[in-house]
Amino acid sequence: MDSTTLFTISGLVLANIGTTVLLFTWATSHASEDSRESRRLIEAIHTEMKDFHGRLISIEERTKG
Repeated sequence: MDSTTLFTISGLVLANIGTTVLLFTWATSHASEDSRESRRLIEAIHTEMKDFHGRLISIEERTKG
């Protein structure tokens, strides 16, 4: 093998490793953002459920009495 082939193979290997590392970093950062957004949605749903439960209890108390 001559030096051109070795440089080409080395360049391809480095490019693949660099691409893999960059894509992993990008995916990890987006996953953490999505996780935070999901957490906010779950908290909002939880708040709505508590509010609905409170309203339901007050309606039941009014209909019993």
